[in-house]
Amino acid sequence: MDYWHKQTDEPLFPDLLWSRPQTRAGAGKLLIIGGQAQDFAMVAAIYQAAEKAGAGTVRVIMPDSTRKYTGMLPNIEYAPSNNSGSFAKAALGDFFDASEWADHVILAGDLGRNSETTTVLDGYLLRCPSPLTIASDAMSSIFVPREQLLSRPISFVLNQKELQKLGTSLGLATAITTGMGPAKLATLLHEITAEHKASIVAEHEKFLWVASCGSVSSTPIGRTIAQTVLAATVATWSMQNHGKPFEAQTTAAHEIAAAAPR
Repeated sequence: MDYWHKQTDEPLFPDLLWSRPQTRAGAGKLLIIGGQAQDFAMVAAIYQAAEKAGAGTVRVIMPDSTRKYTGMLPNIEYAPSNNSGSFAKAALGDFFDASEWADHVILAGDLGRNSETTTVLDGYLLRCPSPLTIASDAMSSIFVPREQLLSRPISFVLNQKELQKLGTSLGLATAITTGMGPAKLATLLHEITAEHKASIVAEHEKFLWVASCGSVSSTPIGRTIAQTVLAATVATWSMQNHGKPFEAQTTAAHEIAAAAPR
């Protein structure tokens, strides 16, 4: 399995650690889009995690239905919401305008399953002009067929449940299951990403897995990692190492594992 790279305490790509941006101005512009009236905490947590991960400037777009709950967040902007408290169709223009500014975008949190909102998200995902990371909690708000999304250079940051659902949606001959051996999972991730442009980062059975362009890495972790930390760190490293998704995300996994207590 020459495509499977096992990362331990030593980073597989130390050059990326040594060449990190030294100034905030050079550390990238990150846009976070997410939230709804009933669920906005995830977006706030990702904002904090992105700053801790080293993002230069972070902006947030949330539905205006969250204004009275989220006014304490810096650099927050509000887009039109519908009667359900999630994004309305009129928010799409705000998404594209802010994305032109951004070096990278995170779609985060439960954005709701209102039909108007899912239409907005689906239209945005298929035309987003910036590199994009989708956090696990946002997946349930997206109705674009998974195989169609995988054909775009998107980074999926998935928990174990969403990873299993992705495998099911692709009709894999072998299902991704709890307890699946590492070698088998490495093979499946290799096969998925060798055929698609998207990258996959997932936590599964005490490992952080990264797969991109057919290459796969595994990094052991001592405990479950918060999805906010995982998504924000992966997006920040991807933003700062554009064009090197596998190396960037594998290094992000190393930094997450190193910071987690064993």
